[in-house]
Amino acid sequence: MSLKRMWNSSLSCLEKEHKLNPMEKKLELTKQWIRLGSYSGIASTVLFLLLILVDMPMYLQFLFAGLFGISYALLGFGIDHAIRLEKETITSRLGALFVFVAGILFNVMLMMQLTFKGQLEMYQNEILELTHKELFDPWIGLMDTFQLGIQFSIDLLTACAMLFFSIDMFKHRFFGRPWAISGAIIAVSLVVIKCISFPLTPGELGIPYVLGPMISLWFLAVCIQNLRVSKNVVRKEVEVYASPQK
Repeated sequence: MSLKRMWNSSLSCLEKEHKLNPMEKKLELTKQWIRLGSYSGIASTVLFLLLILVDMPMYLQFLFAGLFGISYALLGFGIDHAIRLEKETITSRLGALFVFVAGILFNVMLMMQLTFKGQLEMYQNEILELTHKELFDPWIGLMDTFQLGIQFSIDLLTACAMLFFSIDMFKHRFFGRPWAISGAIIAVSLVVIKCISFPLTPGELGIPYVLGPMISLWFLAVCIQNLRVSKNVVRKEVEVYASPQK
């Protein structure tokens, strides 16, 4: 009986989708993009907290780091589609693209860190003499420099994406000035601090670096707002989309 109900439910969903007009289908696809990006953004925040707060085996670090990069790369598409519910802009598209590239670079950087860390620990455990262990110091410094360069690229891309999204949010009815101003302040502060500290990290210059958690919280808040938009507003936007065709 349960199989029959599942079959009938699937048929009803297919019939419902078939009856949707092109504008409603576009709207349904937009809703799916918003939810995908929002859930990915929330997942990236949870994974980020797990990676920095929880001591876990290497294989779990590898898994969670890979998932973090992927989920971070997808969150910008949800923001882009939520903004485009009201207006089409090139800035929201660029923001989504920049976040996507930043997520890929995050994935590459974290995979490099974990691989180098694993290989280094394996070789160091086999070496007993301290003088031999010191031979790794130049390689460690070189790897740190390379990873720092990738981190600078990620920060610049993220700051530009936040600034692009903030521009579109300023007069957007689903977001507004608080979202735009807070995002722009964080983005500009990130660029300024990174430019001042380059080629070192802010911590090496004694600058308290709190922008990482602030960026995560801003994206988390935007993703939650996007879920509210997709749940409560999307169905009402069919007439807005269809109005130019009348």
